[in-house]
Amino acid sequence: MKYIITENKVGNLVKKIMKSNFPEFNRMDCYVSEGRLDAVRYFVGNETEIEYAVYYIQDEELKINRDVWNTFTDILGDEFLGYLLNWFNEEFDEDAQSITF
Repeated sequence: MKYIITENKVGNLVKKIMKSNFPEFNRMDCYVSEGRLDAVRYFVGNETEIEYAVYYIQDEELKINRDVWNTFTDILGDEFLGYLLNWFNEEFDEDAQSITF
């Protein structure tokens, strides 16, 4: 039996991975602090104070926490990092174009 993975299915899987492994990394449970000159945004868990991501606005670059990166790539692999980027942009209403750790 052939199984076809659609973008929608991968997107839903990414949401599940993030929710189960990093439940605080979402719009409701993170606070966003602005860096100098509003060029950087930090996404930090309200309770744990874990810095999950840093978004460089001018460069449109997302720097993700190494634990998030490793967990995600261990489950899905590097080739699906674009879906993590899409999840972040949708979740936090940002416009990141690249992702790193």
